[in-house]
Amino acid sequence: MVVDRDKYGYDEHTLPPLIALMDSAAPDVRTWTHTGPTGYFLTSPGSLIRIQRVIEQFEQLRTSDSRFDRLGIGLAESEMVADFTSRGVLKTEAPPLGLAPQHAYRRAETGDGYRETLELLSTEFGRTA
Repeated sequence: MVVDRDKYGYDEHTLPPLIALMDSAAPDVRTWTHTGPTGYFLTSPGSLIRIQRVIEQFEQLRTSDSRFDRLGIGLAESEMVADFTSRGVLKTEAPPLGLAPQHAYRRAETGDGYRETLELLSTEFGRTA
């Protein structure tokens, strides 16, 4: 999840690049509002790799383009309730329900708390963050 920490949100010029970056990580479900996109990923080693890459890209965007200097990055991992197809694919009509988005949003608002979660996930899957 990425958000505008000033809570003004992004416009028609600044929101599309954020959505495109999130889409490049191929989340299982993606939603967005004017404050930024949210990607939902099923926990797996492959998802971790995609999450690490997109976080690096968001960090680079934040440091290279002043329009995004208040970009907050949030990451949380927990159990969620979701609707799956009979083939085990997450349905995209509605995002999963649970506390993870709220935890990710709080981390995005307050700073770099996402790094702790990334390190924990990396340790769990034996990867270096």
